[in-house]
Amino acid sequence: MELKKLALTESGNWSLVLTNGIEVELGDSEVMEKMRRLLATYAQGLSADFAQIKTIDMRYSNGFAVGWRSEKS
Repeated sequence: MELKKLALTESGNWSLVLTNGIEVELGDSEVMEKMRRLLATYAQGLSADFAQIKTIDMRYSNGFAVGWRSEKS
């Protein structure tokens, strides 16, 4: 997992893009805690499906949402 881009919007929300194209929304609060949660989940098994992920929304207080890439037909 490598960081390609880190951005802070005018409204104060942090987002990042990884080198594999995954977009991660972090929101405006508890950014470091959300990053720790993402890294821990990655180490616990999310890494196995990482190639299938398009977006990760970390703006929730006790979890996150994953947007999956659509399969090519």
